Amino acid sequence: MGNSGSIKRALARRFLSLTTGEAASVLVFAALYLHFQQRAGTPFGPGVLYPFLMLEFLLLQGSAYWLNRWLRLQAGSSANARNIRQTYRGLRLLNAALLLVVPVVIWFDQVQLAWSVGLGVFALVEFINYFYWRLSYPVPEFLRRLARWNFPSSVLARELNQRR
Repeated sequence: MGNSGSIKRALARRFLSLTTGEAASVLVFAALYLHFQQRAGTPFGPGVLYPFLMLEFLLLQGSAYWLNRWLRLQAGSSANARNIRQTYRGLRLLNAALLLVVPVVIWFDQVQLAWSVGLGVFALVEFINYFYWRLSYPVPEFLRRLARWNFPSSVLARELNQRR
């Protein structure tokens, strides 16, 4: 039991760290958005706002997912795992549809094009990182994996592919 207890504690710390890290990212990016908008001297238009909100929506989903994993681990049960899978399968489709709108919004509002494209790409990478392949690695390892296109499925993707 000692070894499984230490594994459970390590997992719990990891899940809680991911939960708080994603939630903190939401707050930090919101503060940065407001800061840079103020420095720009003019409100960001829909071309920046929409991809920014898409990114924030994805980060909130990530935080909620890791919180749920932590809660399930604490309870020692996967009672709601099926509901979570159904919810995140639906979110995967919704996110894909919402991401398809990003280039359209950017096309019609090209005022702050660099911000718009940067945030849109960031949101797309987060979507892929959560729902398909793990992309978050230190830069040297990421580049090695990219050269070989060797990215494992994300934790969420593996859970969404479970049948039971």
